[in-house]
Amino acid sequence: LTGEIPTSIGNLTKLLGFGANDNHLSGNLPDAIGNLIHLTMFEVYNNRLEGLLPPSISNLKEILDLHLQGNLFSGELPASLGHMTNLFFLALNSNQFTGSIPSSFSDLSFIRVLEFYQNYLVGELPSPSQWGVLQYFDGANNMLSGSIPSSIADAKLLYQIHLEGNHLSGSIPSSLTSLKKVYDVFLYDNDLTGPIPDSIGDMSSLTFLYLQSNQMNGSIPASIGNLHIALLYLHNNHFSGTIPESLGQLVNLETFYASNNRLVGSIPSSICDHRSLRYLYLEHNFLTGFIPTTIENCHSLRDLGLGSNHLELN
Repeated sequence: LTGEIPTSIGNLTKLLGFGANDNHLSGNLPDAIGNLIHLTMFEVYNNRLEGLLPPSISNLKEILDLHLQGNLFSGELPASLGHMTNLFFLALNSNQFTGSIPSSFSDLSFIRVLEFYQNYLVGELPSPSQWGVLQYFDGANNMLSGSIPSSIADAKLLYQIHLEGNHLSGSIPSSLTSLKKVYDVFLYDNDLTGPIPDSIGDMSSLTFLYLQSNQMNGSIPASIGNLHIALLYLHNNHFSGTIPESLGQLVNLETFYASNNRLVGSIPSSICDHRSLRYLYLEHNFLTGFIPTTIENCHSLRDLGLGSNHLELN
């Protein structure tokens, strides 16, 4: 399909669903869209639609599923989106939206999937205290600032958190570690400081932890050995202290990337206890002692980076 969405669409006042995704539609979203007051699903993703979202979009009180991603929409997000309290899927990603996220987004109490990544949004994250059924949250690659709200713990059904590529600061709230269903935490390329919470080991489903390229410090907590993690990225930070022996308890660990930190001490001999490790990068630290002979047991190891330390061969 090509061309613009005609204003005559507003005559279809009994329409419940509209889908025209993956086409070549262009132009603005017509204001007449507000006449479709019974609409529950509206999907126009991956087109070439542009301009501001019409104010009349606030009339869509029954909408459940709103997909606007992959277009050229611009301007600020209307606060009225947060008043669509029946929404369970809101996708705004991969557009050119600017300004801050309206505080009204905090009222989306039925939201399950919230995506606004790859825009030009600024300001702080809204409070997630009412997002009790949220499962997927992706605000990556914007220009968001401020801290991660401690009320993120109220979103107890979350299984993926993507906030990488922003300007978030402050520490990771310890309350985040109470989320038992989360298996992806992507917080890299921000300005986060402070340590990894000691309670990180309580995140029983955590599989991928990406904290690289921040300004985090402190030691790697021993409780990390309680996880079922496969990919652990901690490089380009200011972590200090020793590598915990408990790392050897990570039976599923495939990648451990901790280069460009301030780690000291020796490489724990337990690091290859379970032989799943494929990539180990520890360059540019202050590690000392002998390289453990147990690395010979890492039969799956494909890449080993130990340069720019003070290590010795045994």
